[in-house]
Amino acid sequence: MVLIAAALGFQAASAAEDASKEVLTTDSLGTISSFERIKPEKIHLQGSIGAISADYSRGRYDGIKEDPRYWGGAVSVSIIAEILRDRPGMVSDLYLNVGIENTFAETDLFPDSRSPKTWYESNPNAGLVMRAGKDWQFGITFGAFTSPNGQFGSSREIAFTGRYQGAALFMDKLNPQVKIAVPVSDGKGVYAELSVDPGFKPFSDSRFQINLPVVFGMGIDDYYGADKSTPVYGSLGLVGSMPLKIVPSDYGAWSVKAGAFLLVRETALTKARKPLDDADNTVIYGSVSLVFVF
Repeated sequence: MVLIAAALGFQAASAAEDASKEVLTTDSLGTISSFERIKPEKIHLQGSIGAISADYSRGRYDGIKEDPRYWGGAVSVSIIAEILRDRPGMVSDLYLNVGIENTFAETDLFPDSRSPKTWYESNPNAGLVMRAGKDWQFGITFGAFTSPNGQFGSSREIAFTGRYQGAALFMDKLNPQVKIAVPVSDGKGVYAELSVDPGFKPFSDSRFQINLPVVFGMGIDDYYGADKSTPVYGSLGLVGSMPLKIVPSDYGAWSVKAGAFLLVRETALTKARKPLDDADNTVIYGSVSLVFVF
């Protein structure tokens, strides 16, 4: 994958060069991401509005089927506060984020006439992310997964994440992350994940960027509630993004993202939420979104 990225003209500054420009944050699942600081203030607003063709969280069905009839909407917003910025010492930067993610979809999964016909999942979350030295980032995230219209019971977890962006072994180009998530309410077991997210610009004179996120995850000790085994899954994505320079900088930084994803999972995960989940071991889905940062 490194050779492919290099052949296509991978363009990325080193972690040391980008560190002073990046703001770090996490989502409800604990994944660390970053965006370029566009203003000197220490409070930022980030969000997205989009659509998804299916929802399979961590390889397990999560409310929107792999079916053309069930496209769903997705809306998220978060506030990020820079507690520390460019401080000398081991912890040079520290960020606090508080946000909420929502998905909506029409559904006929619940035949009871008294059940709501709209899938509505709302996931409030809060996280702390720090930069340790110039190469390491560590995050801790609390995520709650709720159904405001009562289609499923709520759950909560804490995720611990580490990301390395040093130049050793081309890791600054792969952006590897390791994650451990532990339920703190109605749940058991542990979730473990390893991911990389290489990105490159295929055209040197264009702002268009392609990312190839790869995720490998597993549930340990009945995390998925399927059985006592350790089911695993893998996911490969192709995501394109383009900044919208037509929007004046006074109104923030806007971009359009679209992606296609291939999910391959063990049979235990297909059975975890039967009969609602009627997909096979392989799932293909897509997403498109408008992303903004202030």
